[in-house]
Amino acid sequence: MDTKNIGQKIFHFSLTKIIIGLVVCGVLVSLGQLSVSKLLDLTVLDKDIKKLNNRTCSCNTCNSILHLLIQILRKKRD
Repeated sequence: MDTKNIGQKIFHFSLTKIIIGLVVCGVLVSLGQLSVSKLLDLTVLDKDIKKLNNRTCSCNTCNSILHLLIQILRKKRD
């Protein structure tokens, strides 16, 4: 018999792990974007340049987080 309870079955389901990863990624990207925008407010750059830098940093943050999540998943498979 399978001795896992229902909570463990739900948590170990692949779709649940993907959803948790996306939520974590979204939260971290939002925090990164907020911190970058606060730092850019201290500069005397043009408004459009600030937006461009903010979006670029948030894309880089998202790519870095996804890269780390993929590495973690690969380590668990091995």
